[in-house]
Amino acid sequence: MIAHAFREAGELPTTGGQPTCRAVAVRGYGPVGQSALRSGWLPGAGRVIAIDWFPERLRMAAQEERAETIDDQETDVRDRLIAMTHG
Repeated sequence: MIAHAFREAGELPTTGGQPTCRAVAVRGYGPVGQSALRSGWLPGAGRVIAIDWFPERLRMAAQEERAETIDDQETDVRDRLIAMTHG
């Protein structure tokens, strides 16, 4: 089950080797979320966004993955993502 989750985390949308998105947002920065966030950089996403409620996880995402972060206990995630990505 864990191996499957890690495999899935690495399968981001691409077309002919080119990214189909400019931003990747990942909700939950546990082990699978960490893998998904790292994989977000692989197809060339311009930015990755980590969403969680644990301050230590958000700090890790920002420091280790160069991710922008959203604390989902402090803000409305949908509205914040729309504002961050301009729609």
